[in-house]
Amino acid sequence: MVGQEKVALAAVANADLLLIPMNPSPIDIRKTEQYVNTVERLMVMRPQLRAAIMLNEVKKTERLTTMSIEELTGRWEHVPLLAETIRDTTIVKQAFGAGLAIDEYEPNHPAADDYRALTDRVVAVLQDLDGQ
Repeated sequence: MVGQEKVALAAVANADLLLIPMNPSPIDIRKTEQYVNTVERLMVMRPQLRAAIMLNEVKKTERLTTMSIEELTGRWEHVPLLAETIRDTTIVKQAFGAGLAIDEYEPNHPAADDYRALTDRVVAVLQDLDGQ
C-alpha cells in the first residue's frame, strides 16, 4: 500500500466528508489525482462517505484558475469540485500568524466571506448526510 492510500484509509475510517484542498494549478491536479482515485475506490466500500475538492489560494482573474476549474469540473464521478473557493490573500496568513481564525482577525474581509460560504456548504452536506 502506498503512502497516499494509507492516509486516505486513515481519514476515511471515521469521516463522513473528505474535503480535499487543492491549489488551481496543473501540478496540484496531477499530485492530487492518485489520492482522489483512491478515495473513489474507498467510497465503493463506504457508500455513505462523501468527498469534494475545494480550490484554495484562488486568483479568480488568472487564466490558470479558469483552466483548473474547467479541468476539474466533472473529472471524477463521485468527487465534485465545490463552487466555493478560498481566495489568495495574505490576510489568511496574517490571521494564522496571530493564532486567529480569519473571522476573528478580519471579519469584514472578503476572505472571511469565502470561509463562511465554504462552512455553510460543508454544514449543508453534513446535514444532508444526517437526513439519509
